[in-house]
Amino acid sequence: MLAAIVVDNENRNGYDRDLFGYPATIENQCDTRDIVLIRDSLTTVQRDPVGCQVVAGDWYSVYDDRTWSDPTELQIDHVVALKEAWDSGAWGWPADRRVAFGNDLEDVRSLRAVTSAINQDKSADDPSQWLPPHEPFVCQYLADWISIKARWPLSMDQSEHGRIGNLLTDRCPDQLVEPWPATPPPPPPVLAPVETTPPLEGNCDASYPDVCIPPKPPDLNCGDISHRRFTVLPPDPHGFDRDGDGVGCES
Repeated sequence: MLAAIVVDNENRNGYDRDLFGYPATIENQCDTRDIVLIRDSLTTVQRDPVGCQVVAGDWYSVYDDRTWSDPTELQIDHVVALKEAWDSGAWGWPADRRVAFGNDLEDVRSLRAVTSAINQDKSADDPSQWLPPHEPFVCQYLADWISIKARWPLSMDQSEHGRIGNLLTDRCPDQLVEPWPATPPPPPPVLAPVETTPPLEGNCDASYPDVCIPPKPPDLNCGDISHRRFTVLPPDPHGFDRDGDGVGCES
């Protein structure tokens, strides 16, 4: 799975945490933080009678092997930090996809309640720069990191990819990755606008409503016209739509 992840340089320009919309209000007055605290508590949480704020519970921080009952001692860690996600491909996502990543409750690996000081120490580092100090959790952490990067999908830089590979070989040769739920589909490619020509009445073939192309004869090829990616309707007398997808001269 690691080998299938694209290795590429990071794009570190333009990051703004607010672009990920975290925390978002998900259920009534509960936001993403509240829901993760409710989900991850080892016991039933206590909540503010007005609203949804969690005021007590029992949480185990896997990064440092500590247990807490006061939620103010905890932060919600984006396992792949928002800045790391941005640098690794989220810079090119539409807004709704970034918000979905920032508030991902579909996969428990994406967000977890951990000791605040540990989360601050981790910051936006990848596994080449930071690993959980609790050694027994390191292999699972690497598997979670890979699963998140593969699921969305996000790239890895060379040092990140190499370090994870070495750690898996040396310390986690039998580590498995559990399946994950589907994510929002990636955005479609941005296409150049279709060049259109006002139709000239009486001299434009009805098979090409977006542009003005004269009927046969003579027979024309894509190289004979300047138009690209225009609508084609049957019977397509010039044969511009070779693959039958309703778009003519796609390249």
